[in-house]
Amino acid sequence: MEGTMKRILCGLGAAALSIVCASAIVLGSAVPGEARNWSKNPANLANDYLGVYDDRGGGDHVIMIWAASPLLPRDQQTPAAMELLDKYVIIGAAHGHFSKLATASFDPPSKIDVFDQNGQPLVALTESTMPPIMLGLLTILQSALSRAMGPMGQGIHWSVFEAGDVRACTKGGISVQFAGTKYTYDTPVPGCP
Repeated sequence: MEGTMKRILCGLGAAALSIVCASAIVLGSAVPGEARNWSKNPANLANDYLGVYDDRGGGDHVIMIWAASPLLPRDQQTPAAMELLDKYVIIGAAHGHFSKLATASFDPPSKIDVFDQNGQPLVALTESTMPPIMLGLLTILQSALSRAMGPMGQGIHWSVFEAGDVRACTKGGISVQFAGTKYTYDTPVPGCP
């Protein structure tokens, strides 16, 4: 049992690190003159697609990340991490406001709604209905992003939904309603096997 738990935690640690790195790239693109990924490996292709940066003008920005299994580099795709990221739809979102003096503020967490390709809502989990391992993953993500990116990382809030029939690597898609806009993802996402 102890060996199994260590493998699961190591896989989740790798998953969290990959998601943090992907989040950093999305957040890093929030500045003018964004860079492009040079290496077109599967994880980079997924990262380019699963991270959304919406510059609404006037200093108003939305950042969204779908933490799906293709974000994991192939060598970090442990069965436990893949299962967790396929069983749940994990969305990180922030609504930020940037002033001309380079100060940033972020709205308090607001409701995120996720729908499958048929428009059916996915069931949102609360802290009391989430499995402990998911609470641990979210704690790692929030802590790492906060430390790595300060206010930007602190501004991202995570929501978890039961995936139902949604899978990042099968035909379909999801739509995410956040901050007055519907954001869509078609699946399979780039980078899927």
